[in-house]
Parts: sequence; C-alpha cells; structure tokens
Amino acid sequence: MPSTRADTWRVHKEPQSVIDELGELAAAAALDPEHWEVLFRRLQEFVPGSRIIFQAHDETMLTPLPMLALNWDDSIIDAYMKHYGAINPWIPSWQKIPMAKAVPSNLFIEDRLLSRTEFYNDWLKPIGQAEFATGMKLAQERGRLAQFAVHYDPRLADALHEPLSVILNALAPRLRRALDCNRVTTRPLASIKGSPLLETMIDPAFLVNAECKLIDANRAARGLLETRHPFRTGAHDALIGVEPNINTQLHGIVGRACSRMIGSSGTSEFVISRTDRRLAIQALPIAPNLNSLVFRGAAAFYSPTTLALVVVRELTSEAGDIGAVLQSRFRLTASEIRVALALSGGGTMVEIADRLGLQYGTARTHLKAAFAKTKTHNQRELLTLIVELGKWHANG
Repeated sequence: MPSTRADTWRVHKEPQSVIDELGELAAAAALDPEHWEVLFRRLQEFVPGSRIIFQAHDETMLTPLPMLALNWDDSIIDAYMKHYGAINPWIPSWQKIPMAKAVPSNLFIEDRLLSRTEFYNDWLKPIGQAEFATGMKLAQERGRLAQFAVHYDPRLADALHEPLSVILNALAPRLRRALDCNRVTTRPLASIKGSPLLETMIDPAFLVNAECKLIDANRAARGLLETRHPFRTGAHDALIGVEPNINTQLHGIVGRACSRMIGSSGTSEFVISRTDRRLAIQALPIAPNLNSLVFRGAAAFYSPTTLALVVVRELTSEAGDIGAVLQSRFRLTASEIRVALALSGGGTMVEIADRLGLQYGTARTHLKAAFAKTKTHNQRELLTLIVELGKWHANG
C-alpha cells in the first residue's frame, strides 16, 4: 500500500526551512562532491520510501551513467547499466526539459504510452512504488547533461509533485552552482591514472582530455617533458607545444581524436622536423571504462567519454634520408614529402589525410603534386619509388 498523505508531511511543513537546510548541504557539495550524497539522502528523508537517481548522459552514449542512486538495489542498477538504460523512454525528453525547473515524469511521456514499453513492464514496474517521478535538469553542455529525479508511488503524485517542485525550484540555482564548482574541485579521472596501458608502451605516451589537460604520462613521456621538447606542461596541467605551430597541431589532433564516436577508427598525426631528428606525434581515441565512474558523484558529469592517447615516435633516419632525396632529386616540398611517405602506412586518402591532420582536398593536392614531380601516376607507383629509394640507401 502506498504511504498516506500524512506520511509525507515533511514536504509540506515549513518548506522554507527545508530549502534552507538543503541549501546549506548544496554549499557543502560545492566544496566537496561527496556531499551530493548527503544532500540527496536528506532530500529523500522528506519523501519516505522514495528513490533518487542522479545521472549524467552524453549524446554519443546509449546508456546514462548513474552518478548517485539512493534506495535502488545493486542488481536493479546493474540491469539498468547493461540493458534498460539504453531503452529508457525518458532519454529523448531530457533534451526538451527546461533547465533548472522541476517537472513531472509524465510531462513528455503519457502514462498510457510508458506502460506499453519494455522498460516499464520489465524493469520499472517490478521495482514497485517508483513509476512516477519529479525531476530536474541541472546542466547541459557539449552534448552532455546532468539530471536527477525523485521516484515515488504514482498514487502519491498529486500530493507530492507540487510541494517537491516548490523546494527543488528554489534550490535550483544553488544546485547548479555546486555542480559548476565541482569542475574545479573534482578530479574525475583519478580511476584512469596509472593505466597499465601507458606503462607497457615504450614510446612516450600522454593521456589527455579534449582540452589537452594532462591526465597521465608514462615514464618515457615524463622524461621527454624534462627536455621541454616538443611539449611542456602549463597551467592547470595542460600539455603545451613548445612552439605555437606545434601547440596548434597538438590541439588539432587531440580535438579530432576526442570527437570520434565510439566504435569508429583512425588516428590523427603530424610530424615535427628538426635538423637532428624527426618526431611523429599521433593521437588515438581512448574510451574510459564507464563502470569505473558509476556512483562517483559529479565526477561522472565532467569525465569525457573519449580521451586522447598522444604518442611520440622518433622517425628512423632512413625516413629522413628518403625525404631528403625526394626533396633534392624531385623538388618535393615538406608537405608533399609528408603525404608521400604516409602512403607506407596504408589506408585510403581520407584516412591518410586524417592521420596527418589535413583536409582531404589539401592532402590530395599535395599527392598530385608529388605524382607530377616524380613522374608517377598513382599511389602504387609512388610507393614503389619510395621503397626503391629505401633499398638504395640500405645498400649504401
């Protein structure tokens, strides 16, 4: 049996005192993200028997990520993560919900439509007394949003939604301010630091986010930073190119890597040439383990769905020698040489252009120029020429 209206007196009695108390907890959550749980547990006490879930969702991901879940069994949340979250019929409506305004769960999905879904019949309904909710969207940026909902028995909707809305609407500015403060106080990727992937790599490797904030680095990368070439660390742990053009290209390949959809392939790359050495800088998309972020509070909202693994490889002297021959014998420019040598890595011109951080049309123009200067007619002939030049150098 559902609770009576008398059982829910806490959301009716002295709402301002409730708002003041929860507001103080929101201020604490701004300084310490772990206080979000304290805040929501206190809110839950005002609605006995309710279940609260605080979620982050990225438009590139199928399943929302629970940041906090109160009064939900672990097996229920596990099933949500594995299957039911992906078919949550409320997800499309989250984009439409007005910011920082409490809304009922049936605002965009009528009860009769919800009751026909697998999500409702196989997951939500068996839980019991959680089919209705009062929810609020706190943030939406860069394709990611954060929202929470207080779930309770639908037979209490008339008694609970209105007083809950009054409290939540008054709290909204303080809740959003707390979430914004967590951007500074939260270290969302601590669970990724020390990744064995990095330490098994021989080449210098850096793990960064879309803004080039350094998350982790292997031993070789830390040694490279000590030489201050080609990168150094700046304010807020940013990985920075030591020259403007290096920094621009670094941000370019990292941005492209982090914007990739899960399941896509390819890399981005550029080359730094010096008289004594040539370095290839490559960025590969890396998806963090979402399960490691479940129930980590506001950390999950600020964790990117894709990171970039920046790898620095020193090109062999043979590549440098071949490039010098292409330049001296055939008058190829540095850009034309980069495209020509990239053919040995395989792939289509679209993939090669992407690896080099070039527009397809630009890479194609350089390739056509290389054809003309070397008197070759296609990629196969130009690659054969490069291989022959390599054999010539190998034989002395």
